[in-house]
Amino acid sequence: GSTALRLFAERRRAEGHKSILIDPDLANARAIRAYEKAGFRELIVSRESSKDGGGTMILKFDASHPEDGAAR
Repeated sequence: GSTALRLFAERRRAEGHKSILIDPDLANARAIRAYEKAGFRELIVSRESSKDGGGTMILKFDASHPEDGAAR
């Protein structure tokens, strides 16, 4: 769950990636919650309709703010 997501993002950072961005489905509240617990924060949210009928959400990994205190 959220621990695996956090470890994945931290590994990308260790490899030199400066930003880790994801674009979850706005209708998938469970996934969004897991990303937030892993340390991802809202960067952009637009509820305007897109081609698929939903909006857009972009989350960015922020290692300094883990919500659940996951191991770093």
